[in-house]
Amino acid sequence: MAEYKKTKKKLDAAEELNLARRQWEAYTRARDNGHDDYIEMAKQCDAFYRGEQWDEADMAALDDQGRPALTINTILPTINTVIGEQSTRRADVQFKPRGSGMQETADLLTKLFMQISDNNKLDWIESQIFSDGLIQDRGWFDVRVDFSDHIQGEVRITPKDPLDIIIDPDAKEYDPRTWNEIFETKWMSIDDIE
Repeated sequence: MAEYKKTKKKLDAAEELNLARRQWEAYTRARDNGHDDYIEMAKQCDAFYRGEQWDEADMAALDDQGRPALTINTILPTINTVIGEQSTRRADVQFKPRGSGMQETADLLTKLFMQISDNNKLDWIESQIFSDGLIQDRGWFDVRVDFSDHIQGEVRITPKDPLDIIIDPDAKEYDPRTWNEIFETKWMSIDDIE
């Protein structure tokens, strides 16, 4: 009996190692097939938004000639105008019954959505993700049930840094449900990992 348990433990450890190896290979494949190019483009777009639009070689050449590197940043006010329009034209979410649905259930769902939205400050998160999408081409919501407050859980909505999200390089559609995988990279402590 003791030998069976040792063999089972070895198999479990071997299976875990194999799973970790497959996960790492999938991650590196996704990272190396377009994510680095995306990061370079997103950082350049962010720099242009902030007004850093000159290449270093061009700046040095202008400096050698004693000429200033003038930047007339029309990107920043244009994007800020679009962000302002988005914040003033937010969708008012209301649920409506369909078919034989009941109005009372729809009203309850509307109130539940409003409560979740208020708890998460969804207007601010939505604006941040919208601006990430405008500036860096991608914006991400992370919606989870959080059990840290109480046992029944609360819906938590957080924005994710677009540079940390690695999408499936074989994705053909915008809908993430059709993707094979998606990865989030971030530094974590050993306690968080456990």
